[in-house]
Amino acid sequence: VFFFSSRRRHTRCREVSWARRCVQETGYQRRVHGDYYKEIRMSESIKLSIAEKEMAGQFQTIYSILCTIDALEWAFARGLIEGEEYNLECLKLIKQFNVVKENTEGFPGIDQFLGAYNIQGLKLAKKRVVEGKSGWDGALRLHDDLAVVMEITRTLLGAKDMLEINLVAVEYIVPAIRDCYTAMIKYPRLPPNFQGMLTLDTWNQKLAQMKVTDHLTEDEIKQLKYDLGNVYDAFSGIIQKKQYSTFTSIYQ
Repeated sequence: VFFFSSRRRHTRCREVSWARRCVQETGYQRRVHGDYYKEIRMSESIKLSIAEKEMAGQFQTIYSILCTIDALEWAFARGLIEGEEYNLECLKLIKQFNVVKENTEGFPGIDQFLGAYNIQGLKLAKKRVVEGKSGWDGALRLHDDLAVVMEITRTLLGAKDMLEINLVAVEYIVPAIRDCYTAMIKYPRLPPNFQGMLTLDTWNQKLAQMKVTDHLTEDEIKQLKYDLGNVYDAFSGIIQKKQYSTFTSIYQ
């Protein structure tokens, strides 16, 4: 779980407060004052106005968000988080960054912000907020998956409809069941032990032994209807577990 905090309880050396980030080897500290940066010696007393304190808190939040995005990028690169989850979390963080940025008066821009405080090592985070998207290229794959789901649904329902209108000749049933099986193979998220594949394969083998001019018996029609219904329900259950609401969440 990725989170960020604007408090000064960070133990990581990167996640220190923005004020401490300003310390330079020369013994100077930069202080935000209006729309410019004023250098003052560390020996001088520093008093921030209410507006400056509020800006400091917002800058801390921005820095924390950037550090969180950077950590998320490395977690994804190491395979510690799946692409879809990474994409959603990254988009949420980018949205949070934009909200805070838009409500931070005097924010100089991402380049000026990182440069002013000599913040380095957040290049990936900067790239994400500038582009406004994650580094996941799976949106196209998700489109392809959805197209396969629609094809499977169409072929299964089509085969059932053929039985309903009494198209029970082997010459019609064979290509219908074969299409169902072929479409099902294309789906990359199908469990290896999915019973529906075995059911369709069993019917393919049975129909292959029949003549083209043969017709299904009444019992065979009832059994095939029943089997196709079970395959459809089982596949629908898999789709629900995979939470295809992810697809709509990405493009809302």
